[in-house]
Amino acid sequence: MMTKLIERAEDACQKIATTTGTDIETAIEEHSPAAVENQAAIDTAKTAILSILGDKRFIPICHSPGAEDFHFYTWKNPDIAGTMIGLGCDLKPGLHHPKMTFSQEALIYGTKILTRMLLEADSKQW
Repeated sequence: MMTKLIERAEDACQKIATTTGTDIETAIEEHSPAAVENQAAIDTAKTAILSILGDKRFIPICHSPGAEDFHFYTWKNPDIAGTMIGLGCDLKPGLHHPKMTFSQEALIYGTKILTRMLLEADSKQW
């Protein structure tokens, strides 16, 4: 999808340049790749979350418009099964903000979920 977005942006810039008679140069300095869904990893995460937090605290997949540098792992190594999980922890004012705060008690649940996922993945020998 990122490749398509870049191509469309470059095409739009070229059309603007042609229409307005201006010179426009485009360059991609850097980017974070989009997530590639891996159903096995998603299922493993769901099972782990349900076993640790239960049905009442499980929220189905959240589609985010953001990018994440961890997607480089699966982008560069397609054999890696990866997914993202979110852990409600009263995060304020936002992720990566220098004054970010969150409920540190949530860390224990995140640790338990990730541990359960690792044990499940190891038993499947991905």
